[in-house]
Amino acid sequence: MPTFQVVKSQLPELRDGFIFCVGSGDYHKNTRRCVEAYSLLDPSIRKQHQLVVSGVDSALRQQLTELATKRGIEKDLCLLGPVPDSILLGLYQTSELFVFPSLYEGFGLPIAEAIECGARVICSDTSSMPEIVLNAQHRFDPTDVESMSSLMERGIADESFRNEL
Repeated sequence: MPTFQVVKSQLPELRDGFIFCVGSGDYHKNTRRCVEAYSLLDPSIRKQHQLVVSGVDSALRQQLTELATKRGIEKDLCLLGPVPDSILLGLYQTSELFVFPSLYEGFGLPIAEAIECGARVICSDTSSMPEIVLNAQHRFDPTDVESMSSLMERGIADESFRNEL
């Protein structure tokens, strides 16, 4: 199992205690709303828990960078392009929380991968995702950034909830 130091040696911009999201420029992946939800977290939480988003292409990078600057969270956002499987594995295993905000999925492979890697997972309450994450308290409405943000905060700050995850 990769340690945080091993992952950080390959991604020096990474900070310990990060929240991880596998994103993409595809609209249904809902990456923008995930960043918006993150921006609503208490600043003390953001200071300790950077948001790391992988799968970011150049167009999405520009959009998310502009959003982060507008929301004042640019220092707390780490945008990665596609990452090799070895790095993806390490990101799942060393994240404090994995967030999957997709609007719809045929299956939700990143959720299954994250769970298999031992990550604490919260995800959308749509399409196939409730079939993977059975507990409704671990899911959120992907169109409601406040709901997503609230569950992110709970997934970071509420120790008993974290143990459930």
